[in-house]
Amino acid sequence: SGILAGVRYLDQLRDQFESEIPVTDRTWFAVASYHAGASRVVRARERAVELGLDPDRWFGHVERAMLALAEETRSAGRKGMYRHTVTYVREVRTRFDTYVQATAPELALRAGPDGVTKTPGRGS
Repeated sequence: SGILAGVRYLDQLRDQFESEIPVTDRTWFAVASYHAGASRVVRARERAVELGLDPDRWFGHVERAMLALAEETRSAGRKGMYRHTVTYVREVRTRFDTYVQATAPELALRAGPDGVTKTPGRGS
């Protein structure tokens, strides 16, 4: 099905990031990669280090670095996807949180110890 294919693709994107990064942050990196491309996420992680932020955490860290890159590209007269990607990831998170609240008993049964629901056929 299309949904299963999408979940598998998200898993592939998530697997591009180091396993030492918590799976929840790898998931947000994957969502950002889906929207903007992995190279932009890698650049934002590098910028996070330059700004003294944690390159392994999305919210409040790589997210902020991506916004800094958005400002830099805008100042240089170039258009980029950075700001749109931050908005996109926040919208996905909002929807995810809404779905979890609506279906919490079901998801709680399938979620791993880190709170992330596992994809069928991928270690669940």
